[in-house]
Amino acid sequence: MRQIRARDETDPITLEDEVLGTFSYLRSYHGGTFSQKREWRGSMVRLEVRIVEGPPEPDMDEAAELIARARTFWDDQPGWEERMKSCVFDEFYDDLDEDDEDDSKPCMTEQEFLDSIVFDRISLSSTGKFEAWSQLAGVGEHAFVAVVGSLNEKGLRAEYHG
Repeated sequence: MRQIRARDETDPITLEDEVLGTFSYLRSYHGGTFSQKREWRGSMVRLEVRIVEGPPEPDMDEAAELIARARTFWDDQPGWEERMKSCVFDEFYDDLDEDDEDDSKPCMTEQEFLDSIVFDRISLSSTGKFEAWSQLAGVGEHAFVAVVGSLNEKGLRAEYHG
């Protein structure tokens, strides 16, 4: 892993990973995020690796360790995608028709609902937590869902935002 350090706080900081490519560092008050766009299962997503606390310059060893975890996550895209979509389906599919006056047919088939889940941002933090965000196409203009979990534990939960 190659790193490029900034000369001052206005210069960009990047971290190069031989598998995932170049990450750019975005500073914030409570730490920062290494970020880049990357393909996930045929769609582009923003991949973020969050450093929870730190000085204006990130701990590059911590960042390299998190990016190595991201690689492990990335290597099992089919498995993670299936688990995350199943979590969203189990949590929300049965609730889609609650407001519909015509109960004779669902507003979306199960497959249409699963196909509407297209993740566009995946964030990993130094605590091992991850979030995967998707706008639910066909459900509503401002319908978003986040799947939250841990790389260290099996359980996932889905949260609706909209």
